[in-house]
Amino acid sequence: MPLLLWTAALAQDGNFPPQPLPRPAMKLFSPAAVPEGATVLRQAKTSLPVLPELDILRSARSGTRIILNLGPGAELVMLVAKVERHSPESFSVFGTIDGLEDSSVVMSVQDDALASEITAPPVGLHYKTKYAANGVHFISEMDDSRYAPCAGGKPAALGIGGGEDFVPEAGELEGINPLAPPAGPRRWLRCAPGCL
Repeated sequence: MPLLLWTAALAQDGNFPPQPLPRPAMKLFSPAAVPEGATVLRQAKTSLPVLPELDILRSARSGTRIILNLGPGAELVMLVAKVERHSPESFSVFGTIDGLEDSSVVMSVQDDALASEITAPPVGLHYKTKYAANGVHFISEMDDSRYAPCAGGKPAALGIGGGEDFVPEAGELEGINPLAPPAGPRRWLRCAPGCL
């Protein structure tokens, strides 16, 4: 059971009724070394190796505040709106960034792997995490211009619209259009977030 902090507030009649205090926000990421052979997301502007404190997410409830320390000088506060538990080691945490309208934070955990999408389109903010190895992840600021344009939900020919043809590496299947036609060896077309 989480520790409940109490404070006393002097009432007019001199009584000190206990009042719960909100838990202080905790930082989600701590610095880590880059695992050997780890690769960052292709659309990343910057990437930082981190160890996510998964117990913070595991204990999150609606109303919890979590500090998203995304890099030097980039700290945002996530306000948890909803938690979905799929099993003891599989759950998702949904929320917004405090003070940023139209923001969205989605974090899904399976065992020791965290997949997340942190966005605030009105201010051009977009971060993702990618599992590297041994619990280490990359938190990456994304460059949305590096995604291929959406094809209106239809498969697009490879190379059209400035798209990038590539064979995906292990762990890089997010945002890939599996309906893109093969060209030579099986190849894929990456779409912008939300186009599938």
